[in-house]
Amino acid sequence: DSFTRCFKSNSPEPWNWNIYLLPLWSLTLLVGWIAFFAAFFHVNFLLKGKKLRSKIERWLVEMMCSVFVASWTGVIKYHGPRPSTRPRQVFVANHTSMIDFIILEQMTAFAVIMQKHPGWVGFIQKTILESVGCIWFNCNDLKDREVVAKRVLLSLAAPYAQ
Repeated sequence: DSFTRCFKSNSPEPWNWNIYLLPLWSLTLLVGWIAFFAAFFHVNFLLKGKKLRSKIERWLVEMMCSVFVASWTGVIKYHGPRPSTRPRQVFVANHTSMIDFIILEQMTAFAVIMQKHPGWVGFIQKTILESVGCIWFNCNDLKDREVVAKRVLLSLAAPYAQ
């Protein structure tokens, strides 16, 4: 198009990413992560009672997800009765994004079956979401399908651990 070649698009300057807000944002992020990991460390290594430890870990996961939602200035409104966790109960949400997962987790800590990710998402999966009882799989490994199916059946057969 000959008309649009005459114009050059200017990328908008971000209003919230400047030299004044960067130190505050970095400090807030650092303090938040240090606080959550310190809490998980203390709960994981110092508490020996499995029932109390599991309850505190689930509460910490809910709080962390609530902080994520609040950082997006999100307000979540639930319509109807909120789902409660019961023994041998399965919620199915196929092809759920990380944002959907965080919104669900901030209501109550659900154990989910999810793809194993590399990098920082994998680090969060391994250190934090392991306490909820999540099951991971690798899409590229066909044997993982059988392993995941066995783990799901075992977790459904096991008594409710809360």
